[in-house]
Amino acid sequence: VTVATNKATLGEAEEYIDFVISTIKGRYSSNGAFTGGLGRIALQPSRYFTQMLIFDEYNYGGVQLARMVDGRDSDETDIILEEDKEGNPVLRVESSVVSSWSMRNYLGSEIAQEYFRVIVARYSKDVLRKQLQLTDHQLKMGGRQDLREVLLEYKRKMVSKHFSAYLTRAVSDIQKEDGEILFIQNLPGSMVIQQNPALEFVKSVVKILELDSELEREVHVLKRSLLSQIGVPEYSKAAKWVNPVTKFILPDMFCVACHESRDINLCDLPPISNSESLPKRHWSCEDCGTPYDVEEIERRLIDVATRRIVRYQMQDLRCTKTLRVSTKSMSKESDCSATLRLDQNKAESTTQLQLLHHLATHHELEWLQETTSGILSSFQLEDII
Repeated sequence: VTVATNKATLGEAEEYIDFVISTIKGRYSSNGAFTGGLGRIALQPSRYFTQMLIFDEYNYGGVQLARMVDGRDSDETDIILEEDKEGNPVLRVESSVVSSWSMRNYLGSEIAQEYFRVIVARYSKDVLRKQLQLTDHQLKMGGRQDLREVLLEYKRKMVSKHFSAYLTRAVSDIQKEDGEILFIQNLPGSMVIQQNPALEFVKSVVKILELDSELEREVHVLKRSLLSQIGVPEYSKAAKWVNPVTKFILPDMFCVACHESRDINLCDLPPISNSESLPKRHWSCEDCGTPYDVEEIERRLIDVATRRIVRYQMQDLRCTKTLRVSTKSMSKESDCSATLRLDQNKAESTTQLQLLHHLATHHELEWLQETTSGILSSFQLEDII
């Protein structure tokens, strides 16, 4: 659960969250009877962010704030001193940039991935630095200037000028890069063939910056300029961003350690640096971190593949005119001489089987890989016949 506190400091955010949790747990009647279902849930804040951009649970970033641990060494640039109205320090806060964008793995170019990481992290970090400077200046000078308007103007200038020049250079570097651009096809869930890494980089960066609704005009101008640089019309089909990764949710995975049951997305890959390799079999419990049983996951995926092919083979044929089920096994036409169609599209079944095959290949699930390879081969043989 993500809660937007709209508070300016970590201390205020912690007080707000503690108040919300205590209110939920304190919903009892005068005789002690419980009156709210949420009171049975154990709630505890895990992390605090500021200047956060969030697309979904697998793609988010911002600056994480945490209380300083006594005696811990840290770079002074990562330390924030929160002060009261009189300027007295009340809390030492450590800030760190978090860039958890799964979509970065699917950009198809190492240099594009690095530029994406830098530009998205720079957005959150620079805005926070400016916000702290404005707050400190207001406390020292005693002014009453609207910090929100000044900060908004700074963000608009940052996107329209600084980001524009930086991204123009980044797109030029990506276009000059010579290398393999289709390696993302080996990633689980990758169902889009990318022929132009520069175009995908532009669309992904613009998609993230569009999450800030206050910068709509500046981001639109930036998008138009970058698309013009790579020769793609602004309103063409190619300029539309499409999520490069498909979700595959495996429901009710049971943790043997903490006994929690939850749904997991098998296509989710954590962001990696250029020096790291893609993780294998990284599925683990979100609560306690215990790895799930890979063999159980493989057996369940084989069951999914088997059920999919059985449903495809046992489905009915329908008349394209009356939509009635055909009762003739060997006929190619219905009783009214209309063609017959399948209830389940062949392309839909093939797509899911290919997704399972990608998962098996990446995570080295040999049994699942052999099963899906055989099924997909039968589909190809059917086309030849």
